[in-house]
Amino acid sequence: MSPYRRAAAQTASLITAAEMLHTYFSALKAAGFTDAQALTLVRDAQANALGAGEGR
Repeated sequence: MSPYRRAAAQTASLITAAEMLHTYFSALKAAGFTDAQALTLVRDAQANALGAGEGR
């Protein structure tokens, strides 16, 4: 795979991940969580996802 295609695939993955985290944050807010609580849970989810990708 060319470096350009690889970069495009990585960009698409990052955009998808960001959209999923935003959706998760919005759902938490709709469920009554405060901004601080929702952000903490989103950061935890992000850290877990990044850790899982590193073979944790």
